[in-house]
Amino acid sequence: MLRSELYDQAHKLRQMKGEDLEGLNVEELGQLEKKLEAGLSLVINTKEERTLNEINKLQRKEAQLIKENRQLKQEMKMTLHREKLVTVNSELINNVSISSNSTPPLDGDSPNSSRLPLRS
Repeated sequence: MLRSELYDQAHKLRQMKGEDLEGLNVEELGQLEKKLEAGLSLVINTKEERTLNEINKLQRKEAQLIKENRQLKQEMKMTLHREKLVTVNSELINNVSISSNSTPPLDGDSPNSSRLPLRS
């Protein structure tokens, strides 16, 4: 009995694969077609559902990456701004240091000082 059931199931499977169709009449072929269409419909629906889920997942990931990209750009701008400030501050410190290290001109050495003739 099991052997017979196994044979029948294997035969139906072959028919669903499009094999062993010689003994089927038009009505049986129509029934097989309906079964295949129903199965195909389930496969298509499952595929569409999984595809939509994957699209939604990718869209969420895209939104997250866009958000992270904006944050990184903002951090980069802030870093560049800080580096510019550090550079400007360094230049100011260097200029002040150079100015304070130079000796002031003596009274007679100043270009604007008036030179009085020496009296003897």
